Amino acid sequence: MLRHLRPLAACLLVLGATACAQAGDEWDDEPQTRVESGYRSRQLLRGVVLANDAARGAAEVRYRGARLEAELAAPFRGGGSRLAHLAAGYRHAFDASRALTALAVHRRFGADAAPGRRHATELGLAFSHTAPLGPTVTLEVRRDLRLRANLAELSLAHQVALTRLGAFLEWSAFAGWVDAEDIRPDAAGPRRADAHGYAGARARLPYRVGERLQIVADAEISGTRGADRLWSARGGDSGLRAAVGLALRLDF
Repeated sequence: MLRHLRPLAACLLVLGATACAQAGDEWDDEPQTRVESGYRSRQLLRGVVLANDAARGAAEVRYRGARLEAELAAPFRGGGSRLAHLAAGYRHAFDASRALTALAVHRRFGADAAPGRRHATELGLAFSHTAPLGPTVTLEVRRDLRLRANLAELSLAHQVALTRLGAFLEWSAFAGWVDAEDIRPDAAGPRRADAHGYAGARARLPYRVGERLQIVADAEISGTRGADRLWSARGGDSGLRAAVGLALRLDF
């Protein structure tokens, strides 16, 4: 039990350390808190289906350069087991267009995950560059400590003003590569390595209906190529998959 709590403690230590380190920077002087609750037709992670038809809740706290995020997905009957993740990060802006983010993520995949895939801890760095009035390009690299996997992703993100609605459509496109040394670390016998690519696109439309309340609609289409089935009991092999969601978001 204690060994499963260590990654969570590490995430919290990262957050605390980065918050103290950033005390003199010019980020927001007041903490920002966001709580979100809604429905998601599928929980997707790098093109892999983790659960179907789930109620989803998330909370995020930002202060200066530090961020702490928690998310829980509870699938309806037949949709799988509960999923959870906790993430901590720190963003350092070099100037108005360039930033470097350090992050730590711990995930819990539920009881129906493949052997050795019920939890994972990832550490990573992301460098982003935003063009004047243009999109943001991000290159991100991560290390999955549980599966001894290297992950790399390149993404493009932008906002489009919808003046008639008084809202902004947020969209992104991404492509990446996963190279794992052993995707079933708890199983006896030789290691089972896997390397595959993935790609996809997301769109999110937050619409404000009050001073602090928003309705958020989102959609994602993504898939993998050459992935092993052991990544998920509900869609870990190669293929293209889509998901939609609707949620209420409350800002503090």
